[in-house]
Amino acid sequence: MFTQLTGGDDYSSELEKQLTWYIIDEDIADDGTVKYDLDLTDITEVSIGGSKTFKIDNGTIFPSLKKLSYSHKCDDKRNCKHTYANMINIIDVFSSCPLLEYVCVSYANLSVLPDSFDKFVGITHLDMSHNNLSYLPDSICDFANLKTLKLTGNRLTCLPKEIGKLKKLKSFSADMGNVELKKLPDSFCDLIELEEIWMMFSGLTKLPRCFGNLGNLKVIQMRGNKIGKLPKSFGNLLNLKYLDLELNCVERLPDSFGNLFNLTSLNMDDNRLTKLPDLFENLTKLKQLDLSSNKFKHFPDVLTNLNNLTYLSLYDNKISEIPSSINKMTSLRNLSLGDNVLTSIPDEIYELPNLYDLSFDNNMISVLSSQISKVHMLTNLSFSNNKIKSLPDELYELSNLRFVCAHKNNISTISPAISKMKKLQSMLLEDNHLSLEEIQKYKQIGKKYKNINK
Repeated sequence: MFTQLTGGDDYSSELEKQLTWYIIDEDIADDGTVKYDLDLTDITEVSIGGSKTFKIDNGTIFPSLKKLSYSHKCDDKRNCKHTYANMINIIDVFSSCPLLEYVCVSYANLSVLPDSFDKFVGITHLDMSHNNLSYLPDSICDFANLKTLKLTGNRLTCLPKEIGKLKKLKSFSADMGNVELKKLPDSFCDLIELEEIWMMFSGLTKLPRCFGNLGNLKVIQMRGNKIGKLPKSFGNLLNLKYLDLELNCVERLPDSFGNLFNLTSLNMDDNRLTKLPDLFENLTKLKQLDLSSNKFKHFPDVLTNLNNLTYLSLYDNKISEIPSSINKMTSLRNLSLGDNVLTSIPDEIYELPNLYDLSFDNNMISVLSSQISKVHMLTNLSFSNNKIKSLPDELYELSNLRFVCAHKNNISTISPAISKMKKLQSMLLEDNHLSLEEIQKYKQIGKKYKNINK
């Protein structure tokens, strides 16, 4: 299975000792006063939630506070109106905490930030996810110590023009909901310390030409945008390890793409690629590659030189032939060739010593080769909706096989040798040509396969 990274918050793990004060509605009196009976001296984290208006005494001191979180349950407009007033109080009380590093204001229904928000200017981590922000004040660009900025789930239409002033920024996220963002300001390329970008479904149509200046980038997650072309400078991202551009409109990769020699995971599912650049073969550290749902008519020969590739999906293309040189890809464990126009599978595929999962559903294959017995590690095999008439006896020699999906073929008989497959858990045979007599004959084997005879 293709591994997908998800944006995480590693900041909490940085707190060696964490003493948290949770403030909920039950802690708030009718007049808004927050009730507590604990010593605040050693509190390192304050987490405020609920739906009430509250007021913490401005004279309250938190000498050890490092992390502050605020979320506001907002079921209707009457509750939502409290948010802004609460934020003013939070800023007045907590902005002077000498050790404060992390501020999280999420699910607070904020449409604008109070002018006084810039009192938090010294913090290193800022999370404003899941609000209703349509823009950020320019003063955010003065948060010179920021390392993490999270803007996921807002309604942003643009980023501040001078966002490049955040020279220490290492992680930036603005995905899910910011569908009108469309482009990044040129100054974004000045964030030379940036290591992670999380911008899924953000409406991006292009990347700035200078994008390659972000030479410290290790992770780019930009699936679900409308990017049609990568800039030539993209090949300058020499530290890039993970790239996800699924559900975009990319028609070709720049020749410089072959310079990304540290890339280990690449997802280009659902784009418009027809070929790969010749220098793609330089990506020798690549382990996971998804080229599903593109427009390939030929198997890209450059792939056979990627000796460390363990996962390859070419599902849903128009490929008619697999080269015999595929046997050079000796590290492959998962190979998906479904939904193409294949009429045969080369025997060389069965020479792959580590192949664990093989699928070639929805093709036009009529013969399953006896050479399949060579792929001893095979655990999952799927070839539904082809034209296969019989299963070779050698198939039953695969002692590690657990799952077989063979429905919608022309199979009329199953060998008694199936009883030798001790690890087999399921063999799906719906919509084949098995007779009722054939089904009855093998009932004693157990419910290891299913059939709907039509």
